[in-house]
Amino acid sequence: MIRYENIAVTFDGRSILRNFDLTIRTGEKVIIRGKSGRGKTTLLNLLLGFVRPDEGQVILDGIKITPETIWSVRTRLAFVGQSVDLGKGKVRELLEQIFDYDVNRPHKPTESGIHRLFEQFDLDPDKLDKDFGDLSGGEKQRVGIILAILLKRKVYLLDEVTSALDKTLKEKVIRYFLSDCPETVIAISHDKGWETAGGVRIIDLGEL
Repeated sequence: MIRYENIAVTFDGRSILRNFDLTIRTGEKVIIRGKSGRGKTTLLNLLLGFVRPDEGQVILDGIKITPETIWSVRTRLAFVGQSVDLGKGKVRELLEQIFDYDVNRPHKPTESGIHRLFEQFDLDPDKLDKDFGDLSGGEKQRVGIILAILLKRKVYLLDEVTSALDKTLKEKVIRYFLSDCPETVIAISHDKGWETAGGVRIIDLGEL
């Protein structure tokens, strides 16, 4: 469970969030919408520990997010943004490097497991041997999504992850995270497909 309790965040003297409370149940699918500057990405960054609230607290599974706990908290989170940059090198090598970290090693995927996800999201497995920098924006987004799935985290934080995808691919990604995925999902997106899916809770920051 995720709890935002009485959160206040101010940037450059401008109030982004004030007296903000939100509880997200384990396994819940939540879409956050609102105009630019209303605090959508700030909510994700509060969970990731990149932003600290001026007031209030954020709690994940009973753990208050502080500088002392943030590294432990991040092992429960998978973030995918609009722009995905895994670094320089072949896709296969970059994935191997990520799963060589101690925290990720227990989830190191098999070759067949990687191929299955590449095929599920319409990526030719041959892309594994391409330089990441040579991939298109949509291909990079899908590699980022696949990596997040392979990490097997408890909470997915998705910020405009379908922005560079065509209609068919958007539908596949939305269906996976909102129907096939048992974990908690918090997504920011302007794609209406997220909002019209069943079983989704919509948080409109313009109405808070």
